[in-house]
Amino acid sequence: MGSALENLKAAAEAKAAADKAQAQAADSLADAVRAAIADPDISTAAIREITGLSNARVYQINKG
Repeated sequence: MGSALENLKAAAEAKAAADKAQAQAADSLADAVRAAIADPDISTAAIREITGLSNARVYQINKG
């Protein structure tokens, strides 16, 4: 029974770490999208193509 609890704890810790990494990656992507939007030489279409984000999501990121 102790082994099952240890496995459960390890899995929960791994998920928490993955969730934190995902949140950090999302923040980093949002910062990069905002920087790209601020660059007059980069089109929204290029941002969408490179990131795979929709028009609506790029707009949301831009608005904060």
